[in-house]
Amino acid sequence: MKLREKMVSVLEEHAKSHIDKHIMNVEVFLKNPVGVGEHSSVMQAIEHELDMIGKYDAQLDALKYFPKPYDGALVCTSDELNENCQCNA
Repeated sequence: MKLREKMVSVLEEHAKSHIDKHIMNVEVFLKNPVGVGEHSSVMQAIEHELDMIGKYDAQLDALKYFPKPYDGALVCTSDELNENCQCNA
């Protein structure tokens, strides 16, 4: 596996692992809300975990722009075309 592909794979696994971690935290709060020291902030703690899941889900979504295997073409639209673009558009 080329270095570029390995880096993209590691970024994907990193994001997936963080998503799993934050899902687990939400499950703990849902099943045992006394897991939060101050009970009035249980919902706030869950909201924070959901925000973190969203953050890493967005990273996974963004990684679709870095395909494996990589053919050297840039992903761009006609609005983004410029002298540095190497795509086939």
